[in-house]
Amino acid sequence: MLEENPLTKRVRLSKPPAFILDLSYFDVTLNKQSNYLSNKMKDNSTNPSLAIGVVIKDGSGKILFVEEARNKYYEKTKGVLGIPSGKVDWTEDIQDGIKREVFEELNIKVKPVGLVGVYQIVRENSQCMGLAFLAERLEPQITIKINRSEIRSYKWLSCGHVLNMKNNLRVGTKEVLKDYQKNITIPIDQVHFLNFS
Repeated sequence: MLEENPLTKRVRLSKPPAFILDLSYFDVTLNKQSNYLSNKMKDNSTNPSLAIGVVIKDGSGKILFVEEARNKYYEKTKGVLGIPSGKVDWTEDIQDGIKREVFEELNIKVKPVGLVGVYQIVRENSQCMGLAFLAERLEPQITIKINRSEIRSYKWLSCGHVLNMKNNLRVGTKEVLKDYQKNITIPIDQVHFLNFS
């Protein structure tokens, strides 16, 4: 059964889905003595990372897109738009990671409200689990101040406009926007941080 969420004007599931997102599989080792943080395991294919993307709307329904300042080893970023994104730090709560990444890149505070989608990204020598979230801007009157070492520029664009672009989008952006358009999110209170260390 679906119900309307008046705060976000999005439909949400009134009953939790019959699955649990168990990220323990992506912790190849939780052994504290594994020296994970110092070695970072050279073989990325056996140690997937956890990335987050954040859909942030303005008052007119446009979405915030950014052009990142630095190229990634797997893609160029100049002239390429995507939603604000980043990696969740080792043992960091996902919601804290969302807030940290957005604040580091744009100097604004957000509140995560729901999970839009889950994406497995496989490249030649690496694998990444990506989670896209919908977040509310907490202080819309605060001006965005981009961190120039992270972000080159930002734009507020409609979802439809971006989906009609033929190129110049970061990998996975169209998939996230298509899921966002379905107007269904898993409530943030069903995303749990389980730390057994």
